[in-house]
Amino acid sequence: MTLPVAPNAITMSQIQTEFGGSNPISLSEYYGVYPGVPGSGEIAMGDFHGLNANLITVTEGTDTDYGGCYGFDDGTHGGAPVVGPMGSRSPTSWNGVTLEAAYWVTNFTFFYIVFQGNRAKSFFTSVAIEGIGTKTSASAYSYFYDSPTNATYWYWVTAQGGWNGSGTRTLTFA
Repeated sequence: MTLPVAPNAITMSQIQTEFGGSNPISLSEYYGVYPGVPGSGEIAMGDFHGLNANLITVTEGTDTDYGGCYGFDDGTHGGAPVVGPMGSRSPTSWNGVTLEAAYWVTNFTFFYIVFQGNRAKSFFTSVAIEGIGTKTSASAYSYFYDSPTNATYWYWVTAQGGWNGSGTRTLTFA
């Protein structure tokens, strides 16, 4: 769920529901929990307006391999088809795990999502991909763990591009 936007009030329990935590609730346990939330010093309830722990924003980049790849790849997993880094994402992880890539490949009409480590296919239930639609992990065309790069891949066949190498797009995981 997305936390209330300003000027609406936010409660400590809403922050805990969104980002986890322990009781008694303390704002200090949420230092740096999301981009824009201070990592130290003064932290305030207003720092959490409009945040969604399940949302990752991708600033698209372009790789010219395979007819064009659009989205984000941190270049650490070395997997096909993207061979180098492009774009960026914020925050860098979901559910405590680094998102290494999220991109659309024009020649193959595949949309890839890559998380660090060996993850169960059910690591996420679904992902709403802005400009493409909602995909379930269960409906992935392919899912595999690549041990040499310690990364888990999901990809779906999608004729819809929606991503073009410029601007920002969102991924919302459930």
